[in-house]
Order: sequence, then structure tokens, then C-alpha cells
Amino acid sequence: MEKAVLVASIIILGYIFYNYSDFENSGIGYSIIFLCFAAIVFSYYKIKYPSDRHDFLTVEKEINDLENFDGIFRYEEKGFRFVLSEKNEFVKWDDIVEVNSFSIPSGYRNRQTGIEVVTSDRNFEFNQKHIPGIKKLSDQLYRNLPHWNVDSPLVQINNFGLKKNYFVQKARI
Repeated sequence: MEKAVLVASIIILGYIFYNYSDFENSGIGYSIIFLCFAAIVFSYYKIKYPSDRHDFLTVEKEINDLENFDGIFRYEEKGFRFVLSEKNEFVKWDDIVEVNSFSIPSGYRNRQTGIEVVTSDRNFEFNQKHIPGIKKLSDQLYRNLPHWNVDSPLVQINNFGLKKNYFVQKARI
């Protein structure tokens, strides 16, 4: 299909250039030339990169799978449970004091991103690349901690581009 559109656009473009004097005063020649160039560019791209075809449903399915994937986490009414280094941990929603999202440069053009959960006793750091199920964890934190200030400002620390987002809990009344 893309090859037929490419060939047809080139033929129409050639005809317009050959008979340009007929189209010069009507102004329609410019729009035909523009449309042919656009069809040539898009057809060439589709022929050159055929594996870059993602339709909406494929992308939507990937996002839904990420949002529904528990990974190492198990969610309960009072908190969440996870197994890390063969140690079973339980974090209550009420014990969470602070949640930070971080993005740290790692090498050239790479970044380590994740979530840090601070409780009254311990800190837990979950790296997005190495901890499966972190997308659902962030959604569950947002749902189960309704008194949190999500609109807090981004704090930038001058440590080779370190960025840390603070979510501070508001006082419960």
C-alpha cells in the first residue's frame, strides 16, 4: 500500500511540475505539491521503518498490563507486603511518613528512577528498572494515601542532575 501511494505521489508531482503553467494562476498547484510531498515523506517512513507500527490497542494493552501487574508486591486493606532478598516486609499505610520519587543520572544518557517510601521506622527504595510492579505500587500509594499533597514543588539538588520529588503528608483532621 505504501509503495503504491509513493509511486502515485511521484507521478502526480511530476505531472504538476511538467504542466505547472496550467496550475500557476489557480493556486491549487501549491496545495497539490504540498500534499504530494507529505505523502512521499510518510510513505517513505512507513517503508523504511515497518517495525515501528504500534496501534492504539497494542499500546493500551501494554499500559493496562503494567498497571495490573503486582510484581513483588501484595496489597491488603491496611498496607502492602513485598518480598525482597528473601525477607518478607509489611508496610502499613498509616506508618508512611513520606514518599519520594527520584531520578538519578547513571552513566551517559541513562537514569535510575524509582520511589522511596519512608516510614517511621525504615526507608524503602524501589528502583523502577529492577523492581517489578512499581507502576501499580505508585497507583496504590496514590489511592490509599488520600491526604497527601501531590502538587508539592520539585526540589532539584545540584548533585550531577539529581532530582527528587517530595510528597509531604498533610495533617489529618
